[in-house]
Amino acid sequence: MTTLSLPLDDFQKQILQGVFRRVWRMTGFGLMGFVYTWLLCIWVLQLFYHPGFLLGFGILYALVIGLWLGNASRQEEGEEMLFSLPPTRGQIFWVQAALGGLPLLLLNILGVWALRVEAPQFLWGLFVSSGFTEPFPVKDDTLLWPWSVGIPTLLFAGLYGFSAQTINRSGALLALILGAIVTAAITLGGLALENALWEQPRGDLSAALMFASAALILWGCGRRFQQKEGHPGPATAKAGPGGIVAMILVLIVVVFVLMSFFWLSTSDNLHASPLETELISIPAPEPLPSPPSAGE
Repeated sequence: MTTLSLPLDDFQKQILQGVFRRVWRMTGFGLMGFVYTWLLCIWVLQLFYHPGFLLGFGILYALVIGLWLGNASRQEEGEEMLFSLPPTRGQIFWVQAALGGLPLLLLNILGVWALRVEAPQFLWGLFVSSGFTEPFPVKDDTLLWPWSVGIPTLLFAGLYGFSAQTINRSGALLALILGAIVTAAITLGGLALENALWEQPRGDLSAALMFASAALILWGCGRRFQQKEGHPGPATAKAGPGGIVAMILVLIVVVFVLMSFFWLSTSDNLHASPLETELISIPAPEPLPSPPSAGE
């Protein structure tokens, strides 16, 4: 009897290709939707003309793709069977992380580059001369340039890594809350560190802290995922009214933090208080005329 055998490298390559196809089947439609939105809003309609738009786009990507990738196997009730197949838990975790995280990182880096060098206006200027070819007034000293890449990357790592450890829907809600809290804490900690080191925060040090934290979170969650056991049956635990209220509160906190970031990113708010700005804008009073002398 002849036994068909493949070299180990080819066998591992086929395993990784199978994991990739499975992840793409689950999230390919959503990933391409975000890619099309990115192309349309930056290069065609030019709706994204400020790094704050890239930040919001990245956060939405992390919320949708990160949570779905981390908890998709449980929602499909196929985690126990998945763990019995040749792919190891580590291969499953890192292929999902790469397929979800690398597009986010690439889209935001290219988006920052396109806005900084005004690439969409240049391309439009090759064919037409209109308002699309005029540069947009974008501040150069804003914190949101590095944060528009660092915050979504950190949030994706937290949401995906934490939700991959869960066994039911209530665990996914806890991963959402924990990921938002960790992202806000590291961001504010990096901002406080920059305020202590420099007169004006630049955002690059805090962004480096975000990338390092994201890598550390993925590494720790990946090691823990290798010890995870598959749970048979559906994920029956559902989020009740308390979970819905908690989700709304998390969204309110995230919106409030983003508004605070945007307020801090303006140079006027970084260098002068509103009272100082108002006093500076008041014109100096004209000198009073000198009184007439006695001889006159």
